[in-house]
Amino acid sequence: MFEMTVKHLTTKKQFSDTTSMRLIQFFIPLVFLHILTLIFFRGEWGLTLTTKLLPMFVLIYLVGKNYGSLEKGQRLFLYGLLFSTVGDTVLSEPFTLFIAGLISFLIAHLFYIFAFSRSSSLHLVRSIPFYLLGGVLGYFLFPLIEPEMKIPVFIYGFALTTMGWRIASRNSDSKSLWIGISGAILFIISDSIIGFSQLAHIAIPNSTVLIMITYYLAQYFLFKSFSLSKGNGGTHDIKVRGIRHPTALSAAPQAMQTRFIN
Repeated sequence: MFEMTVKHLTTKKQFSDTTSMRLIQFFIPLVFLHILTLIFFRGEWGLTLTTKLLPMFVLIYLVGKNYGSLEKGQRLFLYGLLFSTVGDTVLSEPFTLFIAGLISFLIAHLFYIFAFSRSSSLHLVRSIPFYLLGGVLGYFLFPLIEPEMKIPVFIYGFALTTMGWRIASRNSDSKSLWIGISGAILFIISDSIIGFSQLAHIAIPNSTVLIMITYYLAQYFLFKSFSLSKGNGGTHDIKVRGIRHPTALSAAPQAMQTRFIN
């Protein structure tokens, strides 16, 4: 009976993993679709907004498809994706609400900070590169923006660089760690282009395309890093009646047989 139950769970998980693998393959094509709409259908805000949100909907579905069984870390990461999508929406036409978008992404980064901190040590030294990068960018950006925007931008920038620090401080394998760090750096690059092009009004060729490409890559890398990571409730972790291990489902039948035979 126990072996049949675990085999059923194994089959169900394999089917779910196969579906997820197929769905994530749509992510990059959907990103290219949005880039094409930015280039060729810039004035069609309905089409542009729809294609802008589709890649994020893929990530949201992959994380939240089994919401009732998600652990705390997974839910925190899901909320980060959701608030990012809210930010994407309000920053776009016909809304173009910059402060609302800034607040939405600030909340998203706070959720990411808490999600990734669940498997992190303090590692204060690892904060230095991110805060130094934030300081250098702020040094060049702040003199160019309106005075009323300096405090909101400082708060947002502090949250963004803190997210990078917490991602870099995780107790994780090197692959997951560096994918996450790459995602954080890409997020900083994307938001820096927004700051210099839209707040400092510096002409950056193809700025919108560059913003969206780096943004989508950042979100994907954060998703990939989180899903590979152990200990933070990432999708790598599996629970079956108290067994927690990446290969728990495949090992469970033999373990249960040994337990009950003995």
